[in-house]
Amino acid sequence: MPTTSGKVRGLVHKNVFSFRGIPYIQPRIGSSRFQAPVEHSGWTGVLECVSPGPIAPQNVFELEKIAGVGEFPQDEDCLTLNVWTPDLSGHLPVMVWIHGGAFATGTGRTPWYDGTRLASKDNVVVITINYRLGTLGFCYLKEANPELFATSGINGILDQVQALKWVRDNVAVFGGDPANVTVFGESAGAMSVGTLLGLPQASGLFRRAILESGACSHSATPDRATEISDQMLKALELTPGEANKICEIPVAQILEAQKQVTDLRGAYLSFQPVVDGEILPRSPLESVRQGMVRGVDLIVGTNEEEMKLFGIDDPELMNVDEQKMISQMTTLGGHIFDEKRSKEVIEAYRSHYRGLDLGALWFQMLTDYVFRMPATRLVEAQSEHANTYYYLFRWASPSFGGLIGSSHSLEIPFVFDNLDKPGVDLFTGGEAAEGRENVATAMSEAWTGFATNSTPVSSRLPSWPTFNTDRRATMVFDISHQVEYDQLPEIRAIWDDVDFRFI
Repeated sequence: MPTTSGKVRGLVHKNVFSFRGIPYIQPRIGSSRFQAPVEHSGWTGVLECVSPGPIAPQNVFELEKIAGVGEFPQDEDCLTLNVWTPDLSGHLPVMVWIHGGAFATGTGRTPWYDGTRLASKDNVVVITINYRLGTLGFCYLKEANPELFATSGINGILDQVQALKWVRDNVAVFGGDPANVTVFGESAGAMSVGTLLGLPQASGLFRRAILESGACSHSATPDRATEISDQMLKALELTPGEANKICEIPVAQILEAQKQVTDLRGAYLSFQPVVDGEILPRSPLESVRQGMVRGVDLIVGTNEEEMKLFGIDDPELMNVDEQKMISQMTTLGGHIFDEKRSKEVIEAYRSHYRGLDLGALWFQMLTDYVFRMPATRLVEAQSEHANTYYYLFRWASPSFGGLIGSSHSLEIPFVFDNLDKPGVDLFTGGEAAEGRENVATAMSEAWTGFATNSTPVSSRLPSWPTFNTDRRATMVFDISHQVEYDQLPEIRAIWDDVDFRFI
């Protein structure tokens, strides 16, 4: 198949054509390590694209090893994408997936993201991508050297833009419609989508967006991002005046320094896109409110018990008393509430979530702070400018003795209808888990229906109304699916004045 960079050869399996490991960016290595992405310069002959390439350099989270990520080779020359299509001569809807991983881990080649089933049963083209992560993608070094590091705080997002440009210029060859592109992602992938909504360079590159457990609220100011870059340089035994030497340091040494900084800060999102006032002119949420993506339809939602996932990896997170909760609330994200207000918030949660112990209450507060309330703000903002749909994933996994509940990332294999992939049974409880197949059918059909014509429909779902601030319709995915209205008004009010950015 011809592309703008050269010819590629893929595979066909179960009537789906796949092309894996297609380079879409000129490698960003050596002196260009922190440079903006540019289109790949091309190759001669035919490039064999029959297996995915290496993943971006990263310190793999323990939980990601469930899906096999820890086994994949890593290399800085990793900026590739994967394509699944049922019809090379079609004019099909295109779905571009951006993986999560706290802007520091993950890959587009994770088996849970395999696009074969969506392509074959729902007649769409599915594309997954790699992009630069952690220090290499988001460490803001511009203050140290404005010329060499001009885009350093947002290169990972600019990689995604370049991938979308590749889609615009090439997807027709693979049977896709470049005028009918939906970008979707989860966690930091959804936060990436939220950033793209506010990024002028991404304008016109997609028609719809789906944000799972991430929104438009997580970005860094230059001052706070510079604090982290200074810590990185210190860990690498460099002064700001020697920052250019970071282009020569082995990537393994950079990852070790990144781990030191992340552990020192104790922050889940140490690296985020930077609102520098130029490339990203303002908070993405503010751009959405101003109508920057008027006409871009959205699906936005969260899982009901997001933070339970992190309790499996570190049970001590739930080991809290009231004083520890107050201490955390007065420091989290810089400063959320003072001590008096923290006590009032704890009582409000106790009143609403009767019967939960303090650890469970704390996890529910964190779920709302990190995920659910930022998602609410986004649907409130974009519902003024386009068709916007809100959802809540409530289906609870029986795995780990029920401790996992409806946790973070649980919805991913349902969205891709990939319940047979490695690690999914461990995460979802296997075939015996009640409602599992039903939820997968409902979500995958709704997502591909939305990508086709902006209407999230499924044979398993009731009619899904658009969101507005009067009725606040929310589709609840569970053993049985239903639409609920005006969820959690008292809880929403608690967070009205809170800035959800982490750093």
